[in-house]
This record gives sequence, structure tokens and C-alpha cells, in this order.
Amino acid sequence: MIKLIVLGMMSAIIFGVVDAFNFLLVEDTLAAMWKRFGLTDAQSIDLLNSGLSSALSIFIALYIDVYFLSQFKTFKHPALDAIGVIVGTILVLTGIKVYNWIAGHTPKLTPFIVTLHRSAAQMSGQIHSS
Repeated sequence: MIKLIVLGMMSAIIFGVVDAFNFLLVEDTLAAMWKRFGLTDAQSIDLLNSGLSSALSIFIALYIDVYFLSQFKTFKHPALDAIGVIVGTILVLTGIKVYNWIAGHTPKLTPFIVTLHRSAAQMSGQIHSS
């Protein structure tokens, strides 16, 4: 039974990894393409990117599921799929962190958080001084 659950979760983890990579890799390319077509609304671009990335991920995941089901007997459950997607996304985030650490790159999130904190502190100072 454990083997069936692990095999069922493997396809969901693969989906999570593929979905995270699609989101990371496809987003910038598609955003540039949408702007060339004259679509500049940020919400529309985000929605289109998310939809296309998810559709591509679902296509790849279902293809992998069909392969797994033809080769192995697996146990499928929505909870396993949800956990697998979360685990796959965490694996991609961990891989990015390790890559940045090894390559010596500064993650873009840290300066964003510092900037956000400074902006909030400045706004707080303005409110208190009024």
C-alpha cells in the first residue's frame, strides 16, 4: 500500500516541479510577448501567464500520469495530489536557494523585503509626526 501511495504522490510532485518551473521560466517570456501584442494591463498579463503555465503543467502532468498508470498500479487521491504539488514547489524553491547560495547570487526577495520594511517605517514615521 505504501508503494502505491508513493507512486501516486510521485506524479503530483512532478506536476508541482513542472508547474513551478513553468511559472518561473514562462512568465517573463510570455509577458514580453503579450506586450508586443499590445496588452499592457498587468492583471490581464498575470492571468494569461498563470492560465497558460497551468495548462502546460496539467498537460505534462496528465501525460506522466498516463505513463505511470500504464506501467504501475498507483493510488490516486486529491489530498495526495495537493501534498505532492506543495512538495514539488518546495523542492524547486529549495533548489533555487541552493543554486543562489552556491553561485553567490543575492536573492531578489531580500532587497524587496528591506525596501518594503523601509517604506512601511517611513509611512509610520509620517503618520506619527502628523
